[in-house]
Amino acid sequence: MSYDSKNIKEVIEMIGRNEIYLPVIQRKFVWKPEQIENLFDSIM
Repeated sequence: MSYDSKNIKEVIEMIGRNEIYLPVIQRKFVWKPEQIENLFDSIM
């Protein structure tokens, strides 16, 4: 199995295009994509 590196923005966009799915146990996003990106930027 191979792995691809993706940044948070790419993953969020893939979820938005239904290319990957959140597990049923997860709730829907509350934050906007820009807010999530800003959080990860501040952590980095």
